[in-house]
Amino acid sequence: MTITADNTRVPDDVQERIHEAHRRRAAAEQREVTSALQELRSRYRAEWSRLITPAAAQSMREFSAAHRPKGRAHGDAEARSRFHAAGLAHARELGVDLGALDRLREDGRRRYAAIADRSTAATAGSLSTGEGASAAGPAMSAAATQSVFYAPWHGSWQPGTWRSTTDPSHTTWTDQVPSHFVPNSGRLGSRIGFNRRPADNDDSAYIKHSCGVLVNYTMPSTSRLEIGMGMTRQFGSHFIDTDDEFGYSWSEWNIRETTVAEVYWDWNDWSADSRATNQVAWTHGGGFLEEWEDTVPIPAGQFRAAYMYNPNVVFPAGHTVVVFAGVELSVDAWVDDVAVRATLDAAWLLNWITIKPR
Repeated sequence: MTITADNTRVPDDVQERIHEAHRRRAAAEQREVTSALQELRSRYRAEWSRLITPAAAQSMREFSAAHRPKGRAHGDAEARSRFHAAGLAHARELGVDLGALDRLREDGRRRYAAIADRSTAATAGSLSTGEGASAAGPAMSAAATQSVFYAPWHGSWQPGTWRSTTDPSHTTWTDQVPSHFVPNSGRLGSRIGFNRRPADNDDSAYIKHSCGVLVNYTMPSTSRLEIGMGMTRQFGSHFIDTDDEFGYSWSEWNIRETTVAEVYWDWNDWSADSRATNQVAWTHGGGFLEEWEDTVPIPAGQFRAAYMYNPNVVFPAGHTVVVFAGVELSVDAWVDDVAVRATLDAAWLLNWITIKPR
């Protein structure tokens, strides 16, 4: 095993080109997600309006306002369940085809999941937590060709946050400035989220934050690259609060923490030559009933090792590449007449990075 002590910085002009590549990719991703969500909203609203007349929608809103649990009862699961059942019964009395509405929501849920998962799901080829690794370093049984990097890193940057919503006037964003990112020590993370109140039929919100560090690596052979990150949890919580506005409404939401590894070989083309991710924490929910959840998916002090590689890209021997290793945090929700408040507040200490030919 080679312990790398080369602290040579990535040249400033190269860092700026890599920064610009990341900014362009984030902007393109934001445009793609926004366009897909707008298309989903138009499709869903057209079908929803066919199933529920304006008069029926107004009657259901008035019924909900009159029967919604208040005070301590609002936090009682049994009271909320009765409220949900009463809302369904009232909709049936108005002639709403609840079976057709359920089918529409299931179709919308599948389409939304495909949009939300597009940029956050683990890449094919990502690897599970390595055995024998710790905050001190990776498993000593690793191949001799593996290089290990510790702070100080060769560069760093915080690409920042992008947001997308179908209704900006009713969305309040939570985006902490400054974030939890401390590049010299390798502290990664931020606090992001949103508050969507009130909600209409088929509304969505999506926020994503990235930060990480850079290291130089000279290819010892022509091969693919496996990149590992050893991280210790400093703190982290996933919070969600949904309020059913009609009594029969519906939601779908995700809170995710993902490691990301990008390799830049020819930075003149404004894009990463290889990108791989590994999801390390995910809280997911939704459905008809209201939810209030404040969880700690990974307790403070716990260690995680995430390994990633892209099986489709080979780099030539003798060439120096730049590796970006970091985290992406994202919170997203798609709601049908559900008010939602969601927050992800998390920080990791990056203990080490490994790079190994595969």
